[in-house]
Amino acid sequence: MWKKIILGVLFIDFSFLNLRALSAFSYFGVLEAVFANQATQLVFADLCISLGLVLAWMFKDARAKQRYFWPYALVTLLFGVAGPLAYLLVEEFFEVPDALNQAARTSA
Repeated sequence: MWKKIILGVLFIDFSFLNLRALSAFSYFGVLEAVFANQATQLVFADLCISLGLVLAWMFKDARAKQRYFWPYALVTLLFGVAGPLAYLLVEEFFEVPDALNQAARTSA
């Protein structure tokens, strides 16, 4: 239960932060700020590497669980951590637990 609450709060807060930044600066304005100096470039490079690792995990996890990957990957590429948060939220709220999935596969 706490996992659902924490993921939901993070997703909603991050989505509002995205909306605020995009409405104030536009998508290209945010990217311009990212490349403003070496410190912001370092943070951006760190974010790209981290999200690349998360995308690799999501791809592997989605294949193992026979779930869609590309919608979450697209959201990740456009809005950062909102993609992985949405992936985890959908898993928590709408997916059948792994034990039931394995039972269904073995009985079929």
